[in-house]
Amino acid sequence: MSVSVFLLCLGLTARATRLVTDDRILAAVRARLIGRYGPDAFLPYLVGCPWCMSPYIAGGVYSIGWWWGDTTAFVIVAAAASASWLYGIAATWADPLDTGRL
Repeated sequence: MSVSVFLLCLGLTARATRLVTDDRILAAVRARLIGRYGPDAFLPYLVGCPWCMSPYIAGGVYSIGWWWGDTTAFVIVAAAASASWLYGIAATWADPLDTGRL
């Protein structure tokens, strides 16, 4: 695995972890898991905890990167996810009070 593929996997892991654990687009899924199993069950806790979820996501992402990291499709998806994550971090740092919601 090259350094560039490793870094793309890192960015993709960060973005996918954020998507699963924090982003509003999957809030209904997290709420449904909490409603079904309770807030203290393993699965609802897992999808709400970035430190807990990231090893599972990283395992999948780095496995895909190991086998298909040299393909154009992987590079495009991983670069887009990495750029999205980096922009989110930069926007939060530059404008901490701006939530971006109307």
